[in-house]
Amino acid sequence: MFVYGGDGKFVSMRSGLKGYVRPLVEHLLGVIGMVWTFFFASWRRLGTLGMFAFDFSSIFLYLLQVSINAPADSWLSTPRIVRGIHRYLAVPSFVYCRFFVFPFIVWRSAFYESEDWLHQIEKAFFPGAANVLSVIFNTFHGLVLVSNIIFFNRLLRHPQVAALLDTEKDKVPSPPTRRSSM
Repeated sequence: MFVYGGDGKFVSMRSGLKGYVRPLVEHLLGVIGMVWTFFFASWRRLGTLGMFAFDFSSIFLYLLQVSINAPADSWLSTPRIVRGIHRYLAVPSFVYCRFFVFPFIVWRSAFYESEDWLHQIEKAFFPGAANVLSVIFNTFHGLVLVSNIIFFNRLLRHPQVAALLDTEKDKVPSPPTRRSSM
């Protein structure tokens, strides 16, 4: 199947949509998590904190994407700027928000603060409902954490960042070699 790509060209959906699957999965998991946490009143604060953590780190990921895809004559596309955004904004904010805030603040708080609420749910629905909801919640958070590990690996080894930095190395002249006098 083909999609019209403009300028009289058609783009294969297989190659054109492949790059959107990963962000789509991340956003779907995020939306499910937000709905889940906002659905239950006791987790609203945690849902807000989780949304903030993911959106804050996404700002720098999108800034990195903009700098990579900027026109070649733009100051944003210079290897120095791309390297700075990658090393000092995108990677640190990703690590802090998704590997500290999310698991150690949001997930931990939800785990310990939800005990009373889960007992109430179990009394309202059926025996064992608390265990079912707890397994669903923890499985979901585990999937989000696994996807963050995969995304972090991709961020560290981003091929376009590596290519830009390699072109920067090619432009830097190598230092002259010293001749030994014997």
